[in-house]
Amino acid sequence: MTRWLKKCYQRFFKLSFNGFILFKRNLKATDFTENIIIPDEYQILLVDKNSDKSNLKKLSVLWHHTYGSMEADVKINQLLADGNVCSCLLNDGEFVGMVWFGFFASVQRMDFAHLLKTEQSFTILHHIFIKNSCRGWGAQRLLQNWGCKQVIASFGVDKAYAFVGVKNFASIRNFLRTFEAYKVVYHLKIDIPFITFNVYPNKSENEWNDSERF
Repeated sequence: MTRWLKKCYQRFFKLSFNGFILFKRNLKATDFTENIIIPDEYQILLVDKNSDKSNLKKLSVLWHHTYGSMEADVKINQLLADGNVCSCLLNDGEFVGMVWFGFFASVQRMDFAHLLKTEQSFTILHHIFIKNSCRGWGAQRLLQNWGCKQVIASFGVDKAYAFVGVKNFASIRNFLRTFEAYKVVYHLKIDIPFITFNVYPNKSENEWNDSERF
């Protein structure tokens, strides 16, 4: 009987509790002119739903390398169709880095996005990856800065946000250098058949902190 109950619990009830750091950046107050220096051997490209199919194929190869998905092209096309855009780093024609920018209707974590529903104009950075051979000189910060500058021009957004896992030390370090404020957000997720509950225990009491004082 006990084993049967345990199997039912594992099958129909899922519980997870995680901590994330939410970063914020005021794009209108940012001077990007001194933040975007692209090394000669690299190129940067903004990919959207109207981009050349050959570039979409190359981006799918990078996605497969990163996440191991056998349907990377399907995922890429869905993200772009939903309105996401991607700031991509190229080296000799190969896609070696990416930072995705989502907007409220297209972000991948709507359970997080609702925390920002009072904001009128913003973008959320997600699915960030740089190949190991291209790390160590600030490639992620470069893609973040350049991408933010593009979305300001194309979408007129005022702020940028990013959710980073508390154990993702490399990304935390990069966002502390480019985003001016942060706060810790705890997320309790409860899944039962046909419904999901998202609870944020410290949502109302948590204040923004200055990244320079981290």
